[in-house]
Amino acid sequence: MALAGIGQGVCVGIILGSYLAILYSIIGAILWHIRGCPIEEKDLELRFGKSYVEYKNRIRCWVS
Repeated sequence: MALAGIGQGVCVGIILGSYLAILYSIIGAILWHIRGCPIEEKDLELRFGKSYVEYKNRIRCWVS
């Protein structure tokens, strides 16, 4: 879902010819990866336990 949102932001930037929109999307992706992803993964591990840990070990964060 995050990848789709970032891709959408980059595409809108391309369509509108806005380098700022593209930069905003890329910076947002980096910030999400650094700050948001660890919080989300910790929450999922607390909710789903071992099954989430096994899932996380099989699936990569951005692209499977």
